[in-house]
Amino acid sequence: MLIQRAKRDDLAALTRLAVTSRMDSAWATIVRLLRTALNHSDQVVAVAPWDDLHADVQRTILSSTNRDDVCAAIAFARCVCDQPTPITRETARAFFAAVTREVWNALPAETHRAWRDALHMLDDSLAVRSLELDPMFMGNAPFNDDMITAIRRDALDDLTIRWMLLPVAVRDLPPMPFPPSSPRCPCRPIPLRSCTSRDVDGRCRLHCTPGSWRIQRRRRTARR
Repeated sequence: MLIQRAKRDDLAALTRLAVTSRMDSAWATIVRLLRTALNHSDQVVAVAPWDDLHADVQRTILSSTNRDDVCAAIAFARCVCDQPTPITRETARAFFAAVTREVWNALPAETHRAWRDALHMLDDSLAVRSLELDPMFMGNAPFNDDMITAIRRDALDDLTIRWMLLPVAVRDLPPMPFPPSSPRCPCRPIPLRSCTSRDVDGRCRLHCTPGSWRIQRRRRTARR
């Protein structure tokens, strides 16, 4: 009953339910909603990879390329439609959610740049999910559950996952404050000439005091 009452704003949650439960009624409701809200197709492909969608959902999207730009972007990403589609934030989200590595590699650099520039940072995890941990997108993607889920699809083990997430996690760390100087730590660079001259029987010792430096030379007396 709740599935039948779902509205187009519920497409993302409904898609999660359909993928998890594999309920035919959930897939049928998605198809029904998409027929009147094709521009919400990006919600469906953003939640679930293209191959995880029911065949009826795929057919509904691919048969609507002439009526909606989001559907056209998905068809272009799946190499079903060769016609260029307007590149916007919405179409970029749908494109990267459905694109394959083969299709992406076949596009020229100028097209890469156009699609990449239109993709919002919050949707970078979709490109990581589709393009198999492409560092081009991992460098800007936010460190969140979507990113971890995308990496888990391709990483073989937990160690690989940790190494892949390390640059992203370190990038998001706040700047570390420089530790306060201590009496034993240099407060500022030491002039090289201060320690360059040594006697044969002597050595230089540096003492750091707050606000000043002094160099003391202690001479050793040769033992007789």
